[in-house]
Amino acid sequence: MSSDSEEKTAFLELVAFVDATASLNVRRAALEYVTGVSVTLDGSASEFFKRYDFAIGHALCKLCEATASDRTQTMAALTNFTSGSAEAADFVLENSRCTEIAFTACTTDVVYASVAARLLANVSRHFPDRVCQRLQKLKPGFLASLINEVKASAEADPLKARLVGFVVVNLTTLSAVRELLVKEHSVQLTVLYEILAKSPSADLREVVADVLRNLSFDDDVLTPVAATSEATVFRRVFACRRACAVRSSSSTVCKQVAEVYCRATARGAINLDSMGPFALPCHLVAGTVSQPTPPTCCVISLARRTGKSKR
Repeated sequence: MSSDSEEKTAFLELVAFVDATASLNVRRAALEYVTGVSVTLDGSASEFFKRYDFAIGHALCKLCEATASDRTQTMAALTNFTSGSAEAADFVLENSRCTEIAFTACTTDVVYASVAARLLANVSRHFPDRVCQRLQKLKPGFLASLINEVKASAEADPLKARLVGFVVVNLTTLSAVRELLVKEHSVQLTVLYEILAKSPSADLREVVADVLRNLSFDDDVLTPVAATSEATVFRRVFACRRACAVRSSSSTVCKQVAEVYCRATARGAINLDSMGPFALPCHLVAGTVSQPTPPTCCVISLARRTGKSKR
């Protein structure tokens, strides 16, 4: 037997262990190995995911759909694979219900909710339009559900709130979602104002500032909002900016909220070239890395899932 044939046999045996019919100990050992491989940063994780016609991708998605008890592990692995691979994210969207499962999980109080939010953040970072279409079919009020979950988790689970907020940031890079939020879910804007002004978490306030900044990039969205009463989004944002200046040492929050206000009140006078990398609607990715990352990324690793931090 050739070495290539032996390697294929061993790989497909591993894939067979990532199955609901395998014994629990064997299945968990296989998942631990797969998750370990998914952490690598040299490109091998993507190749591993695609090997033999996405064999491990099929196995992970099928197991995620089949057993809730394995979802912490399966979603962690899928999060890692999709963190830097659009092909992996495309596979998850095209060949499974994992996107819908992740949405349901991160808007409820299940043990794997935060991991589910990470996966949804990654997939929505790569393909916000397709995620939006899937969630719209699943639940027409998905946007309100996500924002309400950010508020509901803000105190009890600020990490989960931030991760769900990442999803909202990614989705609001779409003009249609920005218009939907302003015109049909305007009550959720009040929720965002409240978090921005009152949340003790600077990280969470930054995420909310990202959402509001994304809203400021559409004249068609700005015009009807700016013409409303004194409770308009941007008057409220200005008040939040002042509150953040007092409550937070994070200059990033103040800068982002100030940018929203400036775009609303003096759009033509703004020099976008001077605003740095946050001048355009932003994407956030919940990725898997074990080294310093850009400030728009979130880390998931085996150490974090066991309660230790590599940061």
